[in-house]
Amino acid sequence: MTSNTSLPLKKIPDTQTVTAVTHYTDRLFSFRVTRPASLRFRSGEFVMIGLPKIEGQNKSIMRAYSVASPSWDDELEFYSIKVVDGPLTSRLQKIKKGDTILLSRKPVGTLVLDALLPGKNLYM
Repeated sequence: MTSNTSLPLKKIPDTQTVTAVTHYTDRLFSFRVTRPASLRFRSGEFVMIGLPKIEGQNKSIMRAYSVASPSWDDELEFYSIKVVDGPLTSRLQKIKKGDTILLSRKPVGTLVLDALLPGKNLYM
């Protein structure tokens, strides 16, 4: 008998290794992780990031993070604010080089160049 509780392959996150963490202030940090060879993205897209389940959790918490690194970089870089009681960031802000994160397999988002409509001015 086959279980119907398995997720489609694209829904199952990859595990990636943290390669660097930089704390800029008491509220802002960035982190870099290994990049799956199969991951292709365009500037302006985001992926879902999470941390492995801990005891007492039913499932991993995943949140959307914009990719800050260029599409040609061998690693992925992300910036995050620190939320003391945040379900994910309260743990994410404590990651260290060598730790593991969860990363969705499919980048998404419409803040990309070809999604912009023609206009006179673009304010960023």
